[in-house]
Amino acid sequence: MFVPIKLDATVPAATREYFPRNFRSAVRQRSRWVAGIALQGWQRHGWRPWRQVYWLWRDRKGLVGNLLSPAGNLFLLYCLSSYLLTARPGHPWHLATCLPLWVTRICGITFGISLLQAAVRAHCSARIYGWRFAAASPLRIFWGNVLNCVATVTALSQFLGACMDHRTLAWHKTEHAYPAHRTPELGRPRLGEVLMGMNRVSTGELEAALGRAPDGLRLGEYLLQLQRISEENLYQALSSQLGIPCGLPGSSEVDRLAIRVLPVAVALRWKVMPYRVDAGQLHIVTADVPSEAMIRELNRLSELELRFHLIRPNEFDDLAKEYLPAPAFSQPSCP
Repeated sequence: MFVPIKLDATVPAATREYFPRNFRSAVRQRSRWVAGIALQGWQRHGWRPWRQVYWLWRDRKGLVGNLLSPAGNLFLLYCLSSYLLTARPGHPWHLATCLPLWVTRICGITFGISLLQAAVRAHCSARIYGWRFAAASPLRIFWGNVLNCVATVTALSQFLGACMDHRTLAWHKTEHAYPAHRTPELGRPRLGEVLMGMNRVSTGELEAALGRAPDGLRLGEYLLQLQRISEENLYQALSSQLGIPCGLPGSSEVDRLAIRVLPVAVALRWKVMPYRVDAGQLHIVTADVPSEAMIRELNRLSELELRFHLIRPNEFDDLAKEYLPAPAFSQPSCP
């Protein structure tokens, strides 16, 4: 989805995440969506309010459509091969001979709609990834239909099993990979580019800072020392660069039980603090950019999916003093 939202003078806001690359992980991810959005949403909310019926139908029609899509693809291949190989209308395998006229007309209309949809998908893909990637998007539709079918069967099996056993449905955990974890060479925008897009620094100021920044000092810290940007500007830019929300959560959002999910020593070493558990996700405030080492260690300590929330160092210190044990907070953190 392309969401044209702009907050103040920042760049358009969006969340990007890589879809799993192997079939098993992709099925787990899609089955979570089907189970949560279609099945549990239906179970908890029914078909009300009536103004939302169309959108509820859009969410839930995949329970049938996903199961029929592979058969529809096979029927499409049959129709195309029948048309190409038996062009004579009198041929016993010709489509016009095998099917009533109204069926062939409906097939033609739906095929035209499918072509339009495939063209839109290719166009949208080309805007982000280029036409070489977009050229294969029609072929990926067939693979996606198989994936959706298997994921729907998996979700139905999980949901019905949970209902029959009178237990809460447990979503399958999936590993997440975000563009923020890529190197700049692989596509992540540089911090300087984000600051320029936000009109916080000029091209000349950025080039001067890149040329004069001492070794080992990050660009944002150096610009902060020069007072070219404020700490708020820096964290807004980091939030935009990483795709992580920024800002101190309200006191009503902080759950003291969630804080205990991670050991205090780990929280202080990485400057992170869990503050909420919601729908199988552990929401964590952090005063620094999440590193791969941090994410690996936190994943070993919790089975929940990690969702980071960026805050400034002084805000983290205030939260730690308020919610973490006082003796632990007074001890120096490990390097």
